Amino acid sequence: MAGQIQNLLKTQSLEAVAPAAFKQVGGVMFPDVTANIDMARLVSIVSAFQSVTSPNYGQPIPQTASVVSVTGSEAILSNTGNTTSLVQAISCTNAGGAPITCDIKVGTVILYQLVVGPAASTVASPFSPLYIDNQLSLSVTVTSGSASDLTTNALYIGVCQ
Repeated sequence: MAGQIQNLLKTQSLEAVAPAAFKQVGGVMFPDVTANIDMARLVSIVSAFQSVTSPNYGQPIPQTASVVSVTGSEAILSNTGNTTSLVQAISCTNAGGAPITCDIKVGTVILYQLVVGPAASTVASPFSPLYIDNQLSLSVTVTSGSASDLTTNALYIGVCQ
């Protein structure tokens, strides 16, 4: 019993541990002598997690910045696992001769409706911090014009969570 919490987490890296895991194993309301030992171990596990995560919480992770480029209607950015990205810029370029209308979306929510003129580029309006996690993806959908002429670029960086 004394090592229950430690045993539950011993095979996981701090990168893989979701903060909700601590709620699952730390639920003793009125600790007895045995539970106090487990609670002390939980405190040491949480301290280890915080020492790696908390100082950089929400801050950019060095060497994770990237630009993704897609053509037509498709997902721009889909995170996997326990990762979050901060989108810093989105631009659309029309290589054709007719205007293209497109929607920039997170999940099913339309953030921007852009009209990109022939042989022109359009930058999405400045927005509040746009965080993308593994639950919803950032995508572009062409609503009129030639999808094959549209190139969408997004600049993003990983952030600690």
